[in-house]
Amino acid sequence: MPDSPGDQHGPAVPQPILSEPVLPEPSTAPGPRPNTKVVKAVLITAGIFVGLGVLGAGALGFVTWYFSRSIHNVPSASFTESDLGIAIYPGAEPSLRGSRGEFAGKAMLSATYFTRDSAGQVIAFYKEKAGSDAHITTTSHGTGIRLSRAKGDMTTVQVMSVPSGSGDLTYIKIMRVTEAAGPH
Repeated sequence: MPDSPGDQHGPAVPQPILSEPVLPEPSTAPGPRPNTKVVKAVLITAGIFVGLGVLGAGALGFVTWYFSRSIHNVPSASFTESDLGIAIYPGAEPSLRGSRGEFAGKAMLSATYFTRDSAGQVIAFYKEKAGSDAHITTTSHGTGIRLSRAKGDMTTVQVMSVPSGSGDLTYIKIMRVTEAAGPH
């Protein structure tokens, strides 16, 4: 069967090939250069701050280590009135938070006690025991009584009222600093 004239295909017509657009080369002209003196100054300054931070952290670590070897936690019940340099309030309960240590030629100790008596009663007791040489300071946080007996021997008593679930407690902290025994 003969082909109809509409079914005949003529010679193939070449189609145009699309190519990538040609972009101009980027300019290689030098742009503004960063100021190398400023960059160096910033880097040197940053290095100094980092170095000082490392030295400071090392010094803090050494001081913490030194104090941890110098100060020892002991129960407050282990101290006598002779150790503290002043009487312990009658009926006061010792806490477990006491400490003893030596540092820079000084012997230090600290003891903590609690009582249900009012802060006023405790302060009156310590004022009587300390005598007229006592230096008394009252702040919004409590009352401090400082007694210096001799050069290098000082006892401080802090008295505060502390609210608790079963009524107010009176907190008593006694600290004593003396010359350390032995060679310095």
